Amino acid sequence: MDNGSLPETYKCLSQLYALVKKQPGAHIHHLSPYSHIDNFHSEARLIFHSQSPSTLLPLISQTSFSSSLAHIIAHPPALIQYLATEFLMPPPPMSPLPKFWSVFLPISERIHDTERLVFGSSGDGCGHPTEIVVELIVREGSGRKRGVERVIEGFSSSMECCDLTALESLKHLTKTRTEVTS
Repeated sequence: MDNGSLPETYKCLSQLYALVKKQPGAHIHHLSPYSHIDNFHSEARLIFHSQSPSTLLPLISQTSFSSSLAHIIAHPPALIQYLATEFLMPPPPMSPLPKFWSVFLPISERIHDTERLVFGSSGDGCGHPTEIVVELIVREGSGRKRGVERVIEGFSSSMECCDLTALESLKHLTKTRTEVTS
């Protein structure tokens, strides 16, 4: 969507979202392998794709735009491999969640560094072409269930949603950890 300016794009999305909210029970269908997102909201919802970095994302992530939000960020498995080897921080459940997030989040937000890991001289390129790491942020804004939940999981075209260590490209992390503790 390109209306020429960020404020105009935000205004257009706000108007579109207001129209969607007026349609109770009318879902804008989106083919999603994430079953917990499909049950996320029983009302109509607006789903759109953006690319990072996006100047629009901080605006539509605010509660003033919507009190509820499901935000999915795809990462290459190479990022998890990098954390496990360089920071000795394998994915949960092999590392405590708070410690993992404190390392993962700042590094994952450095998009140019992640691209260098994947496409740089020592990178594997796209790596395993049918696997990605999915960071899911769900914010509930109504009723008693308020708060933000952050989940990380794998997605493979052959297995759909799965534990990160079930991804073919990351299975060796489990073996390495088992060998170290034995």
